[in-house]
Amino acid sequence: MRIATFNILHGRSPVDDRVDVERLAAAVKTLDADVLGLQEVDRDQPRSLGADLTAVAAEAMGAVDSQFVAALSGTPGGTWMAATGEEQPGSASYGIALLSRYPVVSWRVVRLPALRGRVPVWFRGAPRPTLVGDEPRVAVAAVLEGPSGQFTVCNTHLSFVPGWGAVQLSKLVRSLTGTREPLVLMGDLNMQAGQAVRVSGLQPLATATTPTFPVEEPTRQLDHVLARGPLVATGPAEAVRLPLSDHRALMVPCAAPDQGRWLASGPCGVDHEGMARAAVAAHRVVTLLASVVRLVASLIAVVIVLHAVFFFFEANPDNALVALAADVRQTFGWFTVDLFRTDDPQLGETINAALAALVWVVVGNLVSKLLVRLAPGTRAKV
Repeated sequence: MRIATFNILHGRSPVDDRVDVERLAAAVKTLDADVLGLQEVDRDQPRSLGADLTAVAAEAMGAVDSQFVAALSGTPGGTWMAATGEEQPGSASYGIALLSRYPVVSWRVVRLPALRGRVPVWFRGAPRPTLVGDEPRVAVAAVLEGPSGQFTVCNTHLSFVPGWGAVQLSKLVRSLTGTREPLVLMGDLNMQAGQAVRVSGLQPLATATTPTFPVEEPTRQLDHVLARGPLVATGPAEAVRLPLSDHRALMVPCAAPDQGRWLASGPCGVDHEGMARAAVAAHRVVTLLASVVRLVASLIAVVIVLHAVFFFFEANPDNALVALAADVRQTFGWFTVDLFRTDDPQLGETINAALAALVWVVVGNLVSKLLVRLAPGTRAKV
């Protein structure tokens, strides 16, 4: 089966700044997804011609079940209020949608913690932080009757405010505890793959080498398909460029083990399912190793900074803590000893020790990120 997530930018194309429902329908047909999660979906909004974009997409993909869930009622960027689920038919709303070619056994809506007030956010390329507020966030989950039995799919669109999206993701995963597995959690998570995996505890079906944003030349993967339980990718994920939105759609072919049994024991006798499970285990080990590297490097940097403080303020060298900090400085920060010589030896050593700590922080983060990037994915190639 093909699972896809797509932030549709309320059906608008950045090229001509127009919403065209026929273009949206054609894009959904191109994806040919069996299960589709949409974000930034309008219903009865003037800017999207008053259309029900969920209904447009459902008809285009041949969905037998679909559900639109409003995050806010009113006009995004204008006058709105948090949606409650009791909005009147025909009222303008904006949110997310989940569509399926498989029958839905049950639906569930999770309203995520709201960020109250405005917070400073430093956007890329901006000279200074900007005070911003955030809109309400919501998730929709469904238990589906799939080819190999029932499984759960959840779609969401998390906050762009650094840190707050992680709070929402953690809350969402906890709320899904005990749900029927396999579990698929997908959507625009507004965070990179490494953070999404660490916070959720789920495994990526699409690796971090599948960037989805910005649409022209994507450099970041903000859109994800994560999973827990017996579900494996049966081929490489695709970041599909479509004629609308500022994101690319993310599509992953996958199967539950029963459905993929013929793939697992193909004509060459290759155990693709076993390979996929081994890749998941390897990914977990490498991700853990990356965290340990970053933690150790940070601890070394902290102790070296502590030594710099002790040295500058002439702490008692016979004190055990002062002596330990000095030993760590000599052992792990030898490369900056006497790097800069000043008229004041205390100032010179403080500067040199601080530089050693900075090097450890930078190198630790670079090595950690490299390990995560090189970590095996969860794809089983067929």
